[in-house]
Amino acid sequence: MRALLCAVLSVAGIAAAQVPDVPTEHQPRQLGIRAVMNVYYISPKTLEITSTVQFGWATLDACRAGMPEAMAIAQPYASEGDVVEVQCFAVKDTPKAQKAENAQGTTDL
Repeated sequence: MRALLCAVLSVAGIAAAQVPDVPTEHQPRQLGIRAVMNVYYISPKTLEITSTVQFGWATLDACRAGMPEAMAIAQPYASEGDVVEVQCFAVKDTPKAQKAENAQGTTDL
Protein backbone atom coordinates (compact mmCIF):
# COMPACT_ATOMS: atom_id res chain seq x y z
CA MET A 1 0.00 0.00 0.00
CA ARG A 2 2.83 2.36 0.90
CA ALA A 3 4.58 1.63 -2.41
CA LEU A 4 1.40 2.40 -4.35
CA LEU A 5 1.02 5.73 -2.53
CA CYS A 6 4.65 6.62 -3.29
CA ALA A 7 4.18 5.71 -6.97
CA VAL A 8 1.03 7.85 -7.26
CA LEU A 9 2.71 10.82 -5.59
CA SER A 10 5.76 10.46 -7.85
CA VAL A 11 3.64 10.43 -11.01
CA ALA A 12 1.63 13.41 -9.74
CA GLY A 13 4.86 15.31 -9.05
CA ILE A 14 6.23 14.56 -12.52
CA ALA A 15 2.95 15.62 -14.16
CA ALA A 16 2.86 18.85 -12.15
CA ALA A 17 6.47 19.62 -13.08
CA GLN A 18 5.70 19.29 -16.80
CA VAL A 19 2.96 21.93 -16.82
CA PRO A 20 4.62 25.12 -18.07
CA ASP A 21 3.89 28.43 -16.40
CA VAL A 22 2.02 30.46 -18.98
CA PRO A 23 1.96 34.16 -18.13
CA THR A 24 -1.40 35.81 -18.55
CA GLU A 25 -1.59 38.67 -21.01
CA HIS A 26 -4.19 40.57 -19.00
CA GLN A 27 -4.85 41.50 -15.42
CA PRO A 28 -7.45 39.24 -13.80
CA ARG A 29 -10.90 40.83 -13.86
CA GLN A 30 -12.88 41.49 -10.71
CA LEU A 31 -16.42 42.11 -11.84
CA GLY A 32 -18.97 43.82 -9.61
CA ILE A 33 -16.62 46.43 -8.17
CA ARG A 34 -17.80 49.98 -8.73
CA ALA A 35 -15.88 51.78 -5.98
CA VAL A 36 -12.49 51.50 -4.35
CA MET A 37 -11.43 52.32 -0.80
CA ASN A 38 -7.82 53.35 -0.31
CA VAL A 39 -6.36 53.25 3.20
CA TYR A 40 -3.24 55.39 3.51
CA TYR A 41 -0.71 55.31 6.35
CA ILE A 42 1.08 58.67 6.39
CA SER A 43 4.09 59.93 8.34
CA PRO A 44 3.03 63.36 9.60
CA LYS A 45 6.63 64.56 9.98
CA THR A 46 7.71 63.90 6.39
CA LEU A 47 4.25 63.61 4.74
CA GLU A 48 5.41 60.36 3.15
CA ILE A 49 2.87 57.66 2.42
CA THR A 50 4.38 54.74 4.30
CA SER A 51 1.84 52.10 3.22
CA THR A 52 -1.42 51.70 1.32
CA VAL A 53 -4.16 49.10 1.22
CA GLN A 54 -6.99 48.93 -1.32
CA PHE A 55 -10.42 47.31 -1.12
CA GLY A 56 -13.17 46.96 -3.74
CA TRP A 57 -16.82 47.77 -3.04
CA ALA A 58 -20.02 47.25 -5.01
CA THR A 59 -21.10 50.91 -4.74
CA LEU A 60 -19.68 54.25 -3.70
CA ASP A 61 -22.33 54.54 -0.98
CA ALA A 62 -21.34 51.16 0.49
CA CYS A 63 -17.69 52.21 0.41
CA ARG A 64 -18.44 55.46 2.22
CA ALA A 65 -20.57 53.63 4.79
CA GLY A 66 -17.60 51.36 5.53
CA MET A 67 -15.13 54.20 6.13
CA PRO A 68 -15.62 54.51 9.93
CA GLU A 69 -15.13 50.77 10.41
CA ALA A 70 -12.07 50.81 8.14
CA MET A 71 -10.55 53.60 10.24
CA ALA A 72 -11.24 51.67 13.45
CA ILE A 73 -9.60 48.55 12.00
CA ALA A 74 -6.61 50.35 10.44
CA GLN A 75 -5.64 52.60 13.38
CA PRO A 76 -4.13 49.84 15.56
CA TYR A 77 -1.90 48.71 12.65
CA ALA A 78 -0.41 52.15 12.06
CA SER A 79 3.25 52.55 13.00
CA GLU A 80 3.95 54.79 15.94
CA GLY A 81 3.08 58.36 14.96
CA ASP A 82 1.60 57.51 11.55
CA VAL A 83 -1.76 58.95 10.58
CA VAL A 84 -4.42 56.87 8.82
CA GLU A 85 -6.52 58.36 6.03
CA VAL A 86 -9.33 56.58 4.20
CA GLN A 87 -10.71 57.66 0.82
CA CYS A 88 -13.40 56.21 -1.43
CA PHE A 89 -13.71 56.87 -5.13
CA ALA A 90 -15.62 55.53 -8.09
CA VAL A 91 -15.68 56.04 -11.83
CA LYS A 92 -18.48 58.40 -12.71
CA ASP A 93 -21.12 56.88 -14.96
CA THR A 94 -21.63 58.64 -18.25
CA PRO A 95 -24.85 58.41 -20.28
CA LYS A 96 -22.94 56.51 -22.99
CA ALA A 97 -21.63 53.94 -20.47
CA GLN A 98 -25.08 53.48 -18.95
CA LYS A 99 -26.58 52.94 -22.39
CA ALA A 100 -23.93 50.33 -23.26
CA GLU A 101 -24.51 48.53 -19.97
CA ASN A 102 -28.24 48.31 -20.66
CA ALA A 103 -27.73 47.03 -24.22
CA GLN A 104 -27.41 43.29 -24.60
CA GLY A 105 -24.88 41.66 -26.88
CA THR A 106 -22.72 44.71 -27.44
CA THR A 107 -19.49 45.98 -25.99
CA ASP A 108 -19.40 49.23 -27.96
CA LEU A 109 -18.86 52.17 -25.62
